[in-house]
Amino acid sequence: HGGSRYCAFPEWAPRTGTWAGVVDRVQAVAGGSAHDRPLVVRQRIDARYGPGTDAAIPALTGAGQVTVGTAWGGNRVPEFSSAVAAVLVAGSEAAGSELCDGRMVTVMWLSLSWQDDPMGALRRVRLDDSVTGSAIVLSPTDPLSMTEGQTDVVRRLLEKPPAGTGARVKEHWAELTAPGVTTARVAELLGVPGPKKADSCED
Repeated sequence: HGGSRYCAFPEWAPRTGTWAGVVDRVQAVAGGSAHDRPLVVRQRIDARYGPGTDAAIPALTGAGQVTVGTAWGGNRVPEFSSAVAAVLVAGSEAAGSELCDGRMVTVMWLSLSWQDDPMGALRRVRLDDSVTGSAIVLSPTDPLSMTEGQTDVVRRLLEKPPAGTGARVKEHWAELTAPGVTTARVAELLGVPGPKKADSCED
């Protein structure tokens, strides 16, 4: 589908077009080379301990690879879109799960801004169903993590019209995705107030 490849179990092959729709929407709001970067979406299950277990699927370490599971709909959509966004920003699932700096704001805006109810999707993708404070962000593999400051900035961005923020994302893409960029700097680039204090994971 498009420039990306989708690997699915046979009975799930008809669903690849739906997955591609999510990938296309996330990439449409991304900037730089991420806008049309070819990805490989792999449907995976963890069968290492038998079919009756519910083990977490380990994150892929290869560049440009995204996991999708064997459930879809509801919360699975923002979870998958967050995984796609993290790979576009950080390069791989494993690197995305380790994000701590302001790039997490960029990831979450890419994941949520295009959805019908962005604030509702933010609530559903967080483990504690919150839109304030720090939280774990669910994904098909290892979870992501948002600090209180990052949450505040993402919420402010989602309250603004997406078109204006989208133009800023494309204009400042290189800095928004640079390792070590602070949450305060990301907020400044995107035109919203930053956190009152530096995030615990930032110098």
